[in-house]
Amino acid sequence: MTKGTVYGIISNLVHVKVDGPVSQNEICYIDLDGVKLMAEVIKVTGDIAYTQVFESTRGLTTGCPVEFTERMLEVKLGPGMLSKNYDGLQDDLNEMSGLFLTRGEYTDPLDENSIWSFTPLVKAGDSVSAGDWLGSVQENWINHKIMVPFRLEGKYTVKTIAVAGDYKISDTIAVLTDSEGNEQVVTMVQYWPVKLPIRAYASKPRPFKMMETGVRTIDTLNPIAEGGTGFTPGPFGTGKTVLQHSISQNAEADLIIVAACGERANEVVELFSEFPKLDDPRTGRKLIERALGDSGLRQLTRKLEADLRQPRELGFELLDGVTGGDPGRQVDLGDKQAAGLRDARGRVGVVGLDRGGSGLSRRVSDRHAVHAHGARSPPSCHRTSPGAR
Repeated sequence: MTKGTVYGIISNLVHVKVDGPVSQNEICYIDLDGVKLMAEVIKVTGDIAYTQVFESTRGLTTGCPVEFTERMLEVKLGPGMLSKNYDGLQDDLNEMSGLFLTRGEYTDPLDENSIWSFTPLVKAGDSVSAGDWLGSVQENWINHKIMVPFRLEGKYTVKTIAVAGDYKISDTIAVLTDSEGNEQVVTMVQYWPVKLPIRAYASKPRPFKMMETGVRTIDTLNPIAEGGTGFTPGPFGTGKTVLQHSISQNAEADLIIVAACGERANEVVELFSEFPKLDDPRTGRKLIERALGDSGLRQLTRKLEADLRQPRELGFELLDGVTGGDPGRQVDLGDKQAAGLRDARGRVGVVGLDRGGSGLSRRVSDRHAVHAHGARSPPSCHRTSPGAR
């Protein structure tokens, strides 16, 4: 495992002198007096790795030891994601200690001790490939499919499959064998790097049907296609977030993911305080039971974000773990995201957002039919702003 030492510090951009190979987007931990600070490699030049720390670097000095993990920033997919409030690193905010985020504190996004009722959908001898359904568990009212890990290539044969019953997410639910007889143990959990598109699908559906949002002014005057995108610009206090709440309640979507990125005030507060209180007219229960909160608080408040797409990419990856329905995506954005992206990329000599764009549209097009609706406040709703571009 590659190790290194801190060579230079520029705010949250830390130069690390390494003693071995490192990869672009690899995760490392910087040891600051026993506190592990998570960071991501965003550029490599010779034996110097440019890393962006996801925490405050106050007190960090040259010479601090660094350990690389040989893994990229990834999400943990499995039962238990719904009704959760995550930060941009998929830490469960409800499990964090104290009112404010503690530097170096990271939590498990899924409860390892929860029991889930598993129902097999295949039998021994069946041929499967990446993304195929092995079974399902009922999570709230969503039928959560357990899939063949996305990273597997080629065809596999189901050697054993668990019988219907109650299991933990870490229990073995299937054993697969490849053409050479090598066995692959499968649990209800799998990991996937947030910056790699998932290719475990046969084709991507083209938008062909209008999405009923339940808001008559939108459905009549500005209809949106299922799998398309919507955009609500407007000044502060005009009801952009309220409109998103209404769409979340009434739209023809089975799964709602709410992302609050960049806004440090009302929008993030409303995500945690008001959204859980909304009633779901479809089920008669609370809307939070088929929703997932994805907040960029840690990534966009505690550091200069090196990649604007990351919090939302996390949500798109999570959608692949809860399939079988029509997902909807609500994104409440702030122009501080674009500023953070531009500043961080400028430090390493990469073209800024105001010139190169974020590439989000390309990222979204890599996915299956996901409807995304965004809201922006000034100055980012102006067509010349970096965020709008």
